[in-house]
Amino acid sequence: MIVFRQINEEIPDEWVAGMHWYVEHHDDDWTLPYPTGMAFVLATPDEKMVIIEYLHVQERYRRCGVATILLGAIKEKWPNAKLTEAVTEDGEKFLAAFRKTHGECWDAYEAKVEATLKGT
Repeated sequence: MIVFRQINEEIPDEWVAGMHWYVEHHDDDWTLPYPTGMAFVLATPDEKMVIIEYLHVQERYRRCGVATILLGAIKEKWPNAKLTEAVTEDGEKFLAAFRKTHGECWDAYEAKVEATLKGT
């Protein structure tokens, strides 16, 4: 289950309200008291600029598709979303594999999803 939470309360004075989002991945039956993965997204109200600033998956859920599901949900909501560079070695490995599979601009990702849905 994916949850989008816009952050408008208790933000630093220098932040612009309406631009900050947490995107959370929860297990389907909500048995855990925390998300299995989350992303922090900066999106202007007109959605001309959308940047995935941070992505984290709980260690025990890594390599289970959580990050890919999160990125897919973000791409669906904001088609022009851009990835920032990784800050950890695991993140670098994930991004390299993701970009190899899905294309740096995510064009291949969308085609792969459509093909999967059509059963090809």
